[in-house]
Amino acid sequence: MQLLHLNTQSQVRNSAILEEKEMSPGYILAWSYYYNYLTPALQKFKETISRPFPDQFKSVKLSLNKLLLLIPLDCYTTDNLEEADGNIEKIFDAGNEQAHFRFSVYRFKELHEPKYFAIQYVKQPLKTLREISKLENVKGVKKQNREEEVKLLYNTLIDILKEPPDQDITGMCEVIPMPISFESLQNGGLAKCLINKIQSLCDNQNDSGASTSENSLEMMNTANENQQIDEVQQVDHAPPNPIQSGQSIQDEQQEQEQEQQQQNDERPQRNNVQDAGYTSYCTTS
Repeated sequence: MQLLHLNTQSQVRNSAILEEKEMSPGYILAWSYYYNYLTPALQKFKETISRPFPDQFKSVKLSLNKLLLLIPLDCYTTDNLEEADGNIEKIFDAGNEQAHFRFSVYRFKELHEPKYFAIQYVKQPLKTLREISKLENVKGVKKQNREEEVKLLYNTLIDILKEPPDQDITGMCEVIPMPISFESLQNGGLAKCLINKIQSLCDNQNDSGASTSENSLEMMNTANENQQIDEVQQVDHAPPNPIQSGQSIQDEQQEQEQEQQQQNDERPQRNNVQDAGYTSYCTTS
């Protein structure tokens, strides 16, 4: 009987925790953003990239057919990423101006070949959190706990986009967390953060067997780096020396397996809803 009482208490507590989460501003703002902006915006994005860009930008082709959505922990947003990082160049705006479903196309100056990406901030929810945290008469969000609400916003969006209610927009965007300050992003930090995320997307697509010209691993590497990768792969797949003993071959195989496991452990994981996942892609070191 006592065990049943404890189980009931546990269920009530878990239910209360879930209810409290779903009443949090970050959770509500994520769903509001999804239905009121993101769903129609991604439908317009999908329509826009299915046809050539305007005449003066006909040569531009997105290197990744996804809309990259930025969520900075400090809630700072800007209309032009050039203001945040001079290593990023804005090329043009595309989309539906009248319906406010527009996205900007950028390129990273430090890449040897021009690569183009559609990027924007998750602007309205972040602005809402930033502004209400300044209000003395609003107790739900203060500067002290605003970061937790931003993380909840991010985690909720990730959960929604795993299985979106509108299946037509599945896989059309990626949410990118930025836990470092705006000042840290100004001198190449934002470009590095985005390149790390895009590289991770390419790695995951390669791991799953996907292979497209614009989304391949090579898109973020120079020709010299590709050559180095090929040389390493040739060494890894070289036939064993016939004069090696069986024990030596076994030891070598074990070392290779350990190295591969270490690489897998170090690789950033997508859609991690923990704080560690929030900081995976943005480093200034």
